Amino acid sequence: MSQWLFIHTTRRSLHSFTPAKLNHRRPIRLTLAIATAITALLVTRTSLTPAAAESGLQVVYGRPSEGQITDATPQQEWDFAPNSKDRINIIVERTGDTLVPTVELHDDTGKVVAKADHDATYARASISNFMLPAPGRYSVVVARYNGQAGKTYGKYKLVVTLLGLGADGYSPTFVEAELQLGQQRDGTVSEARWRDTWAFRTLNTDPVTIIASRVRGTLVPSVELFDSNWKEVARGQLDESFTTTAIAEYLPTASSQYYVVISRIDGTNGGTTGDYRLMVVQGQQQ
Repeated sequence: MSQWLFIHTTRRSLHSFTPAKLNHRRPIRLTLAIATAITALLVTRTSLTPAAAESGLQVVYGRPSEGQITDATPQQEWDFAPNSKDRINIIVERTGDTLVPTVELHDDTGKVVAKADHDATYARASISNFMLPAPGRYSVVVARYNGQAGKTYGKYKLVVTLLGLGADGYSPTFVEAELQLGQQRDGTVSEARWRDTWAFRTLNTDPVTIIASRVRGTLVPSVELFDSNWKEVARGQLDESFTTTAIAEYLPTASSQYYVVISRIDGTNGGTTGDYRLMVVQGQQQ
């Protein structure tokens, strides 16, 4: 990464020499500066590793990517840059010829943070249920068994699947919208978005009841209530059907702003998704 950042900086330095900035008293220094910058740029480009030359390979969550391993290219690197500590699956499957795949996940320093050899089918390698240690740039390295010395080759399919967005990927005070008391509001919980925050204002000190119910899918909902200072004041109880969570008759101290957070059980580590229906009622509306 540092090499490409250096290139970018060098190019910017070259572009910064505009006619308005030229000093006719220092032409030699200017010429030397340009020559030095160009030399550094060329050296940086030619010193790139074969993996860096493959920098056009990028993988996106949920989108299959196709590659090929040959004797000339015994491994390929695919870049992706998550913004949070996500939980993911990485699967490589042979789609042609004899390839026996392996897969590694490298961080931006080149350190191997996860890896897997082929499974019992010799056609598949997978890193399952892995929590990224930090946001940033990663490389998925697909290779063949025994690497350069290996004898297998062929095409493959790579899929990186998001199982749960990292909790650090959410802004704790971001609000979807203002709820109207007594009116239903629908939402969706997914792997990439397992948390919604809604705002509402109490009318008085009458008790407030909040109900979140699954409409479709596998969602097991969770409900938390926060006051205007984002302090948690109540948490929902899940019913025996695992489809509905409720905060029953919470007593506000005054007419005030509140925030209700709808999510799935276990958050990033959860496995349920689906649509929900949310209702907040107060006093005589119940």
